[in-house]
Amino acid sequence: MVIDERRMARFTQYAMVASEEALNDSGWFPKKDEDLESTGVYMGSGIGSLDDVYDTTVAYEKGGYRKVSPLFVPRLLINLAAGHISMRYGFKGPNHAASTACTTGAHSIGDASRFIQFGDADIMVAGGAESCIHPLAISGFARARSLATAFNNCPTESSRPFDSTRDGFVIGEGAGVMVLEELEHAKKRGAQIYAEVAGYGLSSDAYHMTAPREDGQGPRLAMKNALRHAGIKPSDVDYVNAHATGTLLGDAAENRAIKDLLLGKDGKTAASKINISSTKGATGHLLGAAGSVEAIFTILGMHHNTLPPTLNLDNPGNPPEDFDCNYVAKTAQQQDVTIPYLRRLPISAIAIIVALIAANLVVWAAVGIVLHWHTPLISTAILSYTLGLRHALDADHISAIDLMTRRLIAADQRPVTVGMFFSLGHSTVVIATSLVVAGTAAAVSDKFDNFERIGGIIGTSISAAFLLLLGIMNIYILYKLIVQIKKMIASEPGSEHEQFKIQGGGCLFPILQKLFKLVDRPWKMYPLGVLFGLGFDTSSEIAILGISSIQATKGTSIWLILIFPLLFTAGMCLLDTTDGALMMSLYTSTQMARDPIAICYYSIVLTVITVIVATIIGTVQFLNLVLNVAEPHGKFWDGVEKLGEAWDIVGGAICGTFIIFGGLSVVLYKPWRRRIDKKRVSNACFEPLSQDQDISGPNQEASRNAASPSITYAKDANVYVKPDDAVDGAGPANQ
Repeated sequence: MVIDERRMARFTQYAMVASEEALNDSGWFPKKDEDLESTGVYMGSGIGSLDDVYDTTVAYEKGGYRKVSPLFVPRLLINLAAGHISMRYGFKGPNHAASTACTTGAHSIGDASRFIQFGDADIMVAGGAESCIHPLAISGFARARSLATAFNNCPTESSRPFDSTRDGFVIGEGAGVMVLEELEHAKKRGAQIYAEVAGYGLSSDAYHMTAPREDGQGPRLAMKNALRHAGIKPSDVDYVNAHATGTLLGDAAENRAIKDLLLGKDGKTAASKINISSTKGATGHLLGAAGSVEAIFTILGMHHNTLPPTLNLDNPGNPPEDFDCNYVAKTAQQQDVTIPYLRRLPISAIAIIVALIAANLVVWAAVGIVLHWHTPLISTAILSYTLGLRHALDADHISAIDLMTRRLIAADQRPVTVGMFFSLGHSTVVIATSLVVAGTAAAVSDKFDNFERIGGIIGTSISAAFLLLLGIMNIYILYKLIVQIKKMIASEPGSEHEQFKIQGGGCLFPILQKLFKLVDRPWKMYPLGVLFGLGFDTSSEIAILGISSIQATKGTSIWLILIFPLLFTAGMCLLDTTDGALMMSLYTSTQMARDPIAICYYSIVLTVITVIVATIIGTVQFLNLVLNVAEPHGKFWDGVEKLGEAWDIVGGAICGTFIIFGGLSVVLYKPWRRRIDKKRVSNACFEPLSQDQDISGPNQEASRNAASPSITYAKDANVYVKPDDAVDGAGPANQ
C-alpha cells in the first residue's frame, strides 16, 4: 500500500489494511463519480491511539510545545481512520465513526446498515480497529482488576471465556472490516453474498460505569430488539457468538441473558440446544474491534457450516449449574444449520413444490406396478426420468422461467406456477411427437410384415441423424460458453453482468424471446412452452424420441412406450416448477443474488453432458443401423450387436454419467471459484487516488482480520442490506 504512514496512528493502519482486504474480497473498485458518491465508510475505535497520547505527553514534558508533532491531533482523532479510507479510495458517501468501547465494531456495522436502509449509501465499508497494547492501557486495566493474571506462565491459555477458572481478559489488537451492500446493487454487479444483516438492536444497562447487571438484562434487551427487527423467533437462532471476555461477572451475566432470551417465549426447549462460543479464546479482547472481528467469525462460520470453538474452555461454570449450554469447547463443530431463508419460503411456493413431489411419487408408483411385468424396461424408464430432470436445467428453460418470473413480479404478481405451465407446454410436444414416432415405426413394421427391420431402420436413421447433428450443435454451444466464461474471468470483479449472455437454448430461443412481452399471467407460459418444444434441438428430447422409436420397432406396446415421455414430463415438470417457485421466492426476498460465473460454469457442465448423451446414443443407433443394413462380421460388430440388445445397460451407464459429472462439478466448483476469484482480484487494475508526499513503506504490525461482511445474521453474507422503512430503536446484539 502506497501511503504516508507517518500521518496515521497504528489503529488507523490496521483499519486501512483490513479495508483493503475487505474491498478486494468484495470486488468493489469504483471509478465513476456516482459509485464513489454512493460508497461510504463507518469505522470506529474504542480507545484510539494511546501511543500518541503517551509519547507526545513525554515529549512535551521534556521539550515543550516544539516537541509536539503537527500530526499529533490528526493521528489522535478516531474519525480519521474512516477519513483515511475515504481519501485512499476516493469514497464520497457518508463518513462516520463510533467510539462506544467494546461495542464499537458492532455499532459501526449496525449503524452503517441503516445508512443503506435510509438510502444514504449503496455500499458501506464498516468495522472497528484498535491498537491498545501499551503499558498505559495494561496498567489501567490491571488497576481495575480486569486483566487475566492466573496463567501468566502460560500466556496462550490466559484467555478463558466461560471457563470456571477465568479471571479476566487478555488485550488484543487489530481490525475487522466488512463491506455492506444494498441487495439489488449487489445482485446487479454479481457480488458474492455471505449473509444478511437481518436485525440490529442495542440497549443500555443504565446501571454502573464498568460492572454489568448480574441479571444480564442489558444484553438481553439488545438481542431481543435485534430479533424483533429481524422477525426471527428465539428458537430460530442456531448460533450465538458471545462477547464473553473471560471476566467473572461479565461472562455470567451474558450467559444468563442468552439463556433467558433463548429459553423464553418461542425459544429453545433445552439449554443444551443453545450453541454459544466466544472467539476471544483465540484473539483476546480487541476492545473497539471486537464486535466486527467476531461478526466476521460468525459469518464465515455460517458460510462453512462450522461453529467456531471457545479455546481454553476446560470446565464451563462458576456456578457450573448455570453453564449448561453447548459452548463449542476447544474444537470447532460442524453444524448443518437450518437456513432461516428456507423457513421463510412463501406457503404458495412450498405448496406447489410439495404437490409436484407427491405427483412424481404417484407416477412412479403406477410405473412400478406396470413394469413389474416388464422388468427389462426399468433402466430405460429411469433414463427417461433422468433426461427430463436434465432437460429442465437447459439454458432455454432457466432463462425463460427467470425472465418471466421477474417480469410478473414487477407487475405486482407472486407467480409460483411459471415453471409448471412452461414445462407442461414443452412436454405436450414431446409426448405427442413420441407417440407419432412410436406409432409410425410400429405401423411401418406391421405393414412390411416379414420385413420388420425396415421400420427399425427408418426410425433409427432419423433418431441417429438428429442426435449426431445435435452433438455437433452442442459442441459449438460449448465453445461459445467457454469463450464467454473466459471473458468473465478476465473482466474486472463486479462487471460479470456486462459479459454475461445466456448461450444455447435452441434455434428458436432468440425469436421466442420477443413473445415474452405478451405473457402477463403464469398460464400463458403454456403456449410459449409449446413453441419452445417445437425446436427439438436438445439431446433430452431427441433421446426420448429415439427411445420411443427403438421400443416400437421391438414390438413394445404403444401404451408401455407412453411411460417414457410421461416420466420425462414428470421429471422436467418437477424441476421447472421448483425452479420457478424458488426464483419467485428469491426475487421477492433478500437472500440470494444471481451469479453469472456460476451459471456459465454449470451451463458448461450440462452442455458437456448433453454432448456425451447425444454422441453415445446417436453412435450406438448408427452402428446398429450399419449392422442391420450391411450385416458386417467380426468381433467389433458382435459387440455392437450385444450392446444393441443391452440397451438397458447403456441407459444405466448414461445415468451414471449424469451422477458422476454432476457430483464432480459441484465438488470442484468451490476450489475452482476461489482460485479464479483470487486471480481476478490480483489482475484488477485499480489505481488509488494520489496523495501528496506519499511514501512507500510497510505498515508496521498491521493485523488483518478482513472478510466481506455482518447483527443478527441470516445465512448466505459481501453483506447486503435490505431496503426498508425507517425503524426505531437501534443496534448491535451480536452477542
